[in-house]
Amino acid sequence: MSPYNINEKDMICSSFVYRFGDSVRCLDKAEKLLLMLMLLAFSSSATTYTTISTGTWDANGAPPSPLLSGDVVNVNHDGVYFDWPNTVTIQSGATFNINNGGNIQLMNLVIDDGGIMTLGAGGILRSVGSITNNSDHVVIDGELTDNSSFVNNGAITGSGTITVSGSASGSGTVNGTNMDDVDWSEEVDMSEPLPVTLVFLRAKFQNDQVVIEWLTSSETNNNYFSIERSKSGDDWEVIGELAGSGNSNSNRSYMYIDRQPQKGRIYYRIKQTDFDGKFEYFDAVKVNVGASIHAVFANSLIQITGEPGTHWLLFDLQGHVKQSGIIAHSGMAILNPTFGSGLFVLKSGESTYKVSVR
Repeated sequence: MSPYNINEKDMICSSFVYRFGDSVRCLDKAEKLLLMLMLLAFSSSATTYTTISTGTWDANGAPPSPLLSGDVVNVNHDGVYFDWPNTVTIQSGATFNINNGGNIQLMNLVIDDGGIMTLGAGGILRSVGSITNNSDHVVIDGELTDNSSFVNNGAITGSGTITVSGSASGSGTVNGTNMDDVDWSEEVDMSEPLPVTLVFLRAKFQNDQVVIEWLTSSETNNNYFSIERSKSGDDWEVIGELAGSGNSNSNRSYMYIDRQPQKGRIYYRIKQTDFDGKFEYFDAVKVNVGASIHAVFANSLIQITGEPGTHWLLFDLQGHVKQSGIIAHSGMAILNPTFGSGLFVLKSGESTYKVSVR
């Protein structure tokens, strides 16, 4: 029998066929299992790298970069290691453990989506360059220090500390808190909850005033809020303060009215201050303060006043446009409300004004 011919017996045995000369037989279950294990062991490139003393690694040598799926690195001993490439990448399925007493320094660290990193209590990791995390499997219970840029697009949990000397950004979270809501100007202690969890902050121009509203879902040791305003987004002035709720685990709503806003694009932000003097800023919001527009219902007519040439729209509370027009050179427009009575909203640009028609 030629070894290159496929007969009926080959078809039944599929790929588990043993050939010796012209004889053919199927492998039994034990032989199949042994063959599969041998093939798996031969094809697998997963390797475990472990520190065995200060500055040295086990027989597998220093870990390569990138770490491939299945690779495991265990840093167990005190010491600083400089023998890694400039960028250490932990690919999906690879694991990097810095255990209690582990102390390591590297240039740049990249954790891919699906990569696993654990910095145990008492462990230290320093990055001379940057750290970029895209994984949801990062636990920091030790000390993490970044001396350049820290980008987190994943989820970091733990009870350790993170210190960033350069910039910090990303769409990820630290113990459930958005990156933008963390004060990175000092060491971040992950064991301490942030004093305030902000749900939203918004501002709108209405009736010649700017209404600033925000909602919190929890507050810890919160003394007060400062409302700040800026024309450029760089130079800020405090325009008011509101007392915080101290300690709260329920939604708390706040509102502040800027009764004399400047014309044009204006920025507003909130500064939160604890009873112990610590503070944090929330992201700024902007609003366009347009030309003033007014409306009053008198003598069965709606009288609209504003700058000549201003376009306006009149809406009902369901958002339907009831009438529109342009303010005349006299600075006034007169409407006969044939559309009925009720509460209506006059809008011009971002300026709104409520008028009641009876």
